Amino acid sequence: MGDNTFEHRTGTAANSLVTHYFPLSKFTCTPEQIQDLSNKKPDLSIERLCGENLVPHCFVELKSVIRSNFGDILDQLYDTILNTVDIHDGLFSTFVIAMKGTEIAFFQFYSYISLLDEYNIVHYKGFIPLNQLIPAYPYGDINDKHELIDYLKYISKYPMATDANKLSNLGVKSTHKIPFPHIWNLLNKDHENHVHELFMNMANNIPGTDID
Repeated sequence: MGDNTFEHRTGTAANSLVTHYFPLSKFTCTPEQIQDLSNKKPDLSIERLCGENLVPHCFVELKSVIRSNFGDILDQLYDTILNTVDIHDGLFSTFVIAMKGTEIAFFQFYSYISLLDEYNIVHYKGFIPLNQLIPAYPYGDINDKHELIDYLKYISKYPMATDANKLSNLGVKSTHKIPFPHIWNLLNKDHENHVHELFMNMANNIPGTDID
């Protein structure tokens, strides 16, 4: 194998998934899009049309099976997203997909890190696993949505497993940086429906808000 990590094979799978769940009729997907004011280049940048402008919807980072880990992937994505946060005056939320070989994790990134800490919400640098439900009161503050109907709409978007023990029994992995189970395997039949629902959640919703 030598120095070849076969990261491009991860890219092949990711590109097929992104094309399927984020169609060109609603989204644009740009490989290694250089962010304004920096040289940061996420492997894939997914944007949606908002009025006449394209706005960030999801960042995707891909790594090979060897010489990589999910913590490092999030560190790299954090550096990339910081530039976008600055552009949006520090108030920003986006979806994130991290993929390492056949393993895949879905996140929602919030720039309101101090608020996450205040409510003791499990996160890493603002990254929260998409399948980790936020309790009602913190959810209202973080998303500026304080009506019960807002929270009911939020939890209704999560038919996939969100209980940590059940997720662990399904073989969903965690990391020391994010102890909540959130790393799925595309080759595990028990993960298929959950991965599909997480992709659909990202495709049909705007980060931090109700159904689009």
